Amino acid sequence: MFSSFRVLFLFSLIFGSSGLPAQNIQLLFTGVKSTKGQIILKVYIDENSYQKDIPYKTEIVNKQDLVNGMKSGKLTLDPGVYGFALLDDENRNLKMDYNLLGMPEEGFAFSNFYLTGMKRPHFSDFQFTVSKDQKLLITMKFRYL
Repeated sequence: MFSSFRVLFLFSLIFGSSGLPAQNIQLLFTGVKSTKGQIILKVYIDENSYQKDIPYKTEIVNKQDLVNGMKSGKLTLDPGVYGFALLDDENRNLKMDYNLLGMPEEGFAFSNFYLTGMKRPHFSDFQFTVSKDQKLLITMKFRYL
């Protein structure tokens, strides 16, 4: 017979955390137009969460200390697959604004991916992997239409 201690021990081994420590990710924002407003950084974990706009995590980034349209920062994530989609929310209304033709009026960016066309990218275009003990720099260049 198993004692309750052994059952709890086995349960913790099977269902416990992976034991992999969170990693600090270096961030570099480039091409930001102005210090007006804020940057909204949404972290997605797969295509489904991206398409449904259900981020794993959302961070608000202050733009007051931009230098020549650039800013650096850090974000801590557990090992796994992620993708960043960003909005330069110049009017601080927490959403992308569009003109009468349906074109974005504010800047946007993606992790390690610069959108050159007009079609919304897939998660696989801007995804990256965070591994244990990895030093990672994610660059996000803003585009304004």
